[in-house]
Amino acid sequence: MNCPHCNKTIVTPSGYRESKILIIRDEPYKTEYSDYKRPRFQPHSTPKSILRDEMFRLGVDFNRVRFANLWKHIPNKKEECFQEMKKSLFSETRGKKAILLAGADVVKFFTGYNVSEISGLQVESNKLSASIIFASVDSTTAMSRGMGEIRFSIENFVKKLIEEDVL
Repeated sequence: MNCPHCNKTIVTPSGYRESKILIIRDEPYKTEYSDYKRPRFQPHSTPKSILRDEMFRLGVDFNRVRFANLWKHIPNKKEECFQEMKKSLFSETRGKKAILLAGADVVKFFTGYNVSEISGLQVESNKLSASIIFASVDSTTAMSRGMGEIRFSIENFVKKLIEEDVL
């Protein structure tokens, strides 16, 4: 499927549709595009496998989580693309009890803060109705800067999910 405004390939939300847990990233990982050509030699970890492995380590069934993106395709400057994506993202957030905002753009959009100021912390957003909202760097950060920051965020998020009996 392509964007009606710019004709770029769209990546739709994925994962368990009825999940009470939503992870919102800035944009799709390149491996999520249907026309992605896998390299002959795969890296040991991918951004999504880092999330999966960290959540599994903490006892979360990754198959019971929903994923969406602020941008459904590679970001551009077209306001109509962003408005369309924003509308569908808000419908994706309805009914969710817990949301992890994973990435600089999505954290800034929903909270007004830079991710570097609030990564790993529970936050508030007047744009979201979920009772549990955490900010985090995107898991691609772990591929270049190590696991510490993403691990801290996910551990705090999962600890709150357990505390509030969302799992």
